[in-house]
Amino acid sequence: MTVIIDAAADISLASLESVAIDGGRARFSDRALRHMAWAHEAFQRYVDARRDTFIYGVTSGWGPDGKTRYSPEEVRARRQRGSPWLQLSFGGGLLPEYVSRASVFASLGLLASGNSAIHPDQAREVAGLLDGPLPRLPRRGLVAAGELMPNFVLRQMDSFGQGYSAGAGNGSQTSNAMAGLTAIFARRRLDLAEHVLALSAEAVNAPLDAYDPALKDLWRDPFAADALDALAALIAGGSPDRRPYDAPASFQILPRVLGQARRAVSALEEVASISLREVASNPMYLLPDGDDVLGKAISTGGYHNATAAAAIDAVAATWADIAALAHRHAVKLHKGEVSLLPDRLLPEGTDYTTGYSTTYLEYVPNQALEEMRRLAQPTLLDAAEIAASEQDDIAITAPVAFVAERDVAERFDEILAVLAVVCSQALHVTRRPAPPALQPLLSFTRGIVAPIESRRMIGVECQELADAFAGAVEKPGTGVPWRASRTGSENSTPPRAEGDVCL
Repeated sequence: MTVIIDAAADISLASLESVAIDGGRARFSDRALRHMAWAHEAFQRYVDARRDTFIYGVTSGWGPDGKTRYSPEEVRARRQRGSPWLQLSFGGGLLPEYVSRASVFASLGLLASGNSAIHPDQAREVAGLLDGPLPRLPRRGLVAAGELMPNFVLRQMDSFGQGYSAGAGNGSQTSNAMAGLTAIFARRRLDLAEHVLALSAEAVNAPLDAYDPALKDLWRDPFAADALDALAALIAGGSPDRRPYDAPASFQILPRVLGQARRAVSALEEVASISLREVASNPMYLLPDGDDVLGKAISTGGYHNATAAAAIDAVAATWADIAALAHRHAVKLHKGEVSLLPDRLLPEGTDYTTGYSTTYLEYVPNQALEEMRRLAQPTLLDAAEIAASEQDDIAITAPVAFVAERDVAERFDEILAVLAVVCSQALHVTRRPAPPALQPLLSFTRGIVAPIESRRMIGVECQELADAFAGAVEKPGTGVPWRASRTGSENSTPPRAEGDVCL
């Protein structure tokens, strides 16, 4: 699929997914190209009239060289030579290529706006980068004052030679892309978590009082209300014989915790949607209007997204909280005096010497949980000077938060896999089916980790299940195996924000 970019508003979560994850292409509309041509010509007139003034990156150098004045001709010649640095960042392996694609795609809104004053031919070249493979960004070494480090990897952002341009690549496109990708994956991952936790509530025969939709009017929390509705729908049609008394608190508070998770994911979606549509860079060319026929170039901090990291951090912390509940569930399902199920989920008439179960599998999440808690810390502005520069003294934060959330999510998928397998075993030893809405999840789980009736390498199978969960969340074309329908986005993602282009 080809996404047509007419304005910055066309860079949305929907179009980002189509291009970055699903491999689509991007092209500018004829109207956008005409607008860019007009803005580019206007900027040339502005520079000609302001040759003796400071215009960052046009009559001056960039970054630490920003205090040095150059003639526009000297700057243009420097741009035609290109940057002397191709790639400096390294460490931690490589991020998936969809991160690079998302970063390039996220820059197209700025170009379409005309505020970069880029020539339309060069804008086409940038969009054309998405037609083929892109270099992958390293997991580390991307943090600087602005996004020059990712730019050194992806493309020579300062090599535009057709006239003068302003801020053609000095925005926050990589941070914006990271927020958008995390939002897309987070909505699907939360949907998976709700299914696994609902299966756990069914496995323990939790009383349905804690999930009663009547609580919505009392709690007055729209996100908790959505969680109540989701849990009620998932458990509907389950066993009519519930526990005669309360399940442990970790089961009762599911709507509250999942409501907070929905709030965190929704907040990230909002931040990502705003970030992707923003027109921000340094410098910025303010287009001519009736009062200012030449327009104006100004220097800004548009290269720094101050909201992405905090919103990503909130989602990572949410995964750590839900993982704690999931582990409690796995432990309690093995304790017969608590679960009211066969102790240790051993088949009736067996013991440790004759029966097989998921006993000791509940130990496995302990290390992942502790690592998640360490990783899910807030990403703060750096406290120290970051470079040998008079100007570049504060670094962007989104890459740190993004990589940390990636690591947290990987462990979260492992813990969800453990709980799904334990739930499968609990239903197996009690000969109970899953509720209709949870049957696809149970079938998918058992297709990889069958009920345990013999001695086998359960950990290897659980890793395969965790990888399958991650693949369904993050890779294109895999479908969503915990739902009967084809995709997760059409079922689990709320309506797009106004201005998004739904493909």
